[in-house]
Amino acid sequence: MICKKCCKKAIIEYPYPMCDQHFRDYYLRTIQKTIEKYNMFNKEDKILVAVSGGKDSSALVYALYELGYEFEGLYINLEIPNYSEHSENAVKELFKLIDYRINIIRVSDYNIRVSPIYKRPICSVCGAIKRYLMNRFAYENGFTVLATAHNLVDEAAFFLMNMNSGQIQYLIKQEPVLPKENKFVKKVKPLYFITERENMVYSVINKLPVYYGECPNSSGNPQSKWKQILYKIESENPGFIRNFINSMLKLKKYINYPEKKGEIFCCKYCGYPTGSRSRICSFCRLQKYFNNSKKA
Repeated sequence: MICKKCCKKAIIEYPYPMCDQHFRDYYLRTIQKTIEKYNMFNKEDKILVAVSGGKDSSALVYALYELGYEFEGLYINLEIPNYSEHSENAVKELFKLIDYRINIIRVSDYNIRVSPIYKRPICSVCGAIKRYLMNRFAYENGFTVLATAHNLVDEAAFFLMNMNSGQIQYLIKQEPVLPKENKFVKKVKPLYFITERENMVYSVINKLPVYYGECPNSSGNPQSKWKQILYKIESENPGFIRNFINSMLKLKKYINYPEKKGEIFCCKYCGYPTGSRSRICSFCRLQKYFNNSKKA
């Protein structure tokens, strides 16, 4: 297989055959176009990039570095045995490579841990913890933008899960950009139109330090099932996932679904926004649960 733009050997076939140099150009160009199209940030913004040590966030970090953006990283050590320390080491190596600042916090610093609660799956608990800590760190340290490494396949899987569960209201928030609101920092997804495979290839050709181990809790993540369905369709219809997302974004413009914004309160413990009338946010409820379990 030969690169469409030169005579070198192609390293990737879709969206068209490309050698390593032309793939790199395509990859960076796609991300820059996404940043500009959705007005995600500019070089005057104070940008925080959430990193995990995996291929997606590592690729995002290096791409933004190559595109000339200044930013800091945030790694949340979830303290998962035989996993988190390996991820943290990969993150440290990556930021040493680009000579940018990496901030590291641990869940135990906040008297909390990643563990299932009653019927709530462990991935749901983990997600709530990460979302809260990412936003809180960004807000309290004056960052104007929080960038995450959600990719094209993540977004397609979220769409399918929400449609399957009938929770159409969540589609409103599933955008490349979530604007700043109250104490919520502006959140952006520069990899919105980039696939997992493209992130993998970009990481490999740049020899990035990446931890490829799988989270031991990932088997309980419902998103994995939807990703497998998407990959199966993609294998028989190349380009399906990208076309699916583009079609969904176009359709959403014509859907007149009333966004129901309930009353927002300030959590009486941490002061961050919550929709709970008890005035206790999800994170603080988790803290309370784990603190009580220690006493028991």
